[in-house]
Amino acid sequence: MRILFAGTTYVVGGAERVFAHLVRGFRERGYDVELLALRELGPVGEELRAEGVVCHAGFTGQQRVDATLLPRLARFLRTHQYDVVYFLDHAHAVFYVTVASIGSGVRVRLMPVHTTGQWGGARSLKRPIRLVRRHLDRIISIAEAQRKYLVETEGIPDEQIVVIPNGIPIEPRTDAEVEALRREVRLEVSGRDDVKVVGITAVLRPEKNHELLLAAFAQVRKAVDAELWIVGDGPRRPELEARARELGVEGAAVRFSGSARTRVGSCGFDMAVLASHPLVETLPSPCSRRWTPALRWSPRAWVRSPRWSRTGGPDVSSSRGTRRGWRTPSARSSRTRRAPRSTRLAAQRSCGRATPWTRW
Repeated sequence: MRILFAGTTYVVGGAERVFAHLVRGFRERGYDVELLALRELGPVGEELRAEGVVCHAGFTGQQRVDATLLPRLARFLRTHQYDVVYFLDHAHAVFYVTVASIGSGVRVRLMPVHTTGQWGGARSLKRPIRLVRRHLDRIISIAEAQRKYLVETEGIPDEQIVVIPNGIPIEPRTDAEVEALRREVRLEVSGRDDVKVVGITAVLRPEKNHELLLAAFAQVRKAVDAELWIVGDGPRRPELEARARELGVEGAAVRFSGSARTRVGSCGFDMAVLASHPLVETLPSPCSRRWTPALRWSPRAWVRSPRWSRTGGPDVSSSRGTRRGWRTPSARSSRTRRAPRSTRLAAQRSCGRATPWTRW
């Protein structure tokens, strides 16, 4: 079976990393896999090329519309005779490759969705994807809550969606091996193994909301001997480093480690956190779009707020005041209200309460 993995380009990000693991997994199992990038390969694509994956790139430039792209893609697909096309959910690639693949011999087209709504209130499925959606054999949801969102909010037929949770590669280790690795990583990164480490692994983009975490950590740092490790890279690194300097936590307190050793760096965490707006992340729990617990912080602890948002998203409180929920028509027309007590307790049990920093 010949499988083409297709996207526009492959920058460093969580969805791209999952995509790359899938390419490697099918290749290791003996499938004939190739990678297509309509523009440049990007860092993740270059990694796969270095590992021996056959890659095709440079079909078009940065323009949104390319009149010559469809016939060139159609010739490419007819020449290579792929059985399956698996998309990264890039609207540009999904539209052009889907249209070009009609009549080319491609038997199955699959596309995963990694969000429950986009940053800024946009839909997960952009208009170019919706135009060709009926030609996709399956849309893959990574959580049951996300499936409900796609059906109820974006109008995707339930029979077109299949739920396949993200696979997480876990290397079996004994407790002693885990502790030894933790000590080794901490000595390598900070020069000491007795420090408390808070960590975040996320691409440095606006939707990941690193500013909120930096502001909270600046308060915690006044009372707790701890370090914040920011694992990941992206276009906002200079801006976030400047923000850390403004808050007085640059240097040994906050460490930007980049993305070169993502998995190893996270082995040194005592607490892993995610500061993104809850609508940006897809969680396999009651923490879904319908009842999303707001994340708030105080100088004493990270806590789950008892304030809930029905449809417009939660309010997020920080030192700069309260950010209101998503600016969508539903958010403007709905009031923020408390969920029923039984619903709040169920979600708290599922999501867990954050650990107060002062317990360290």
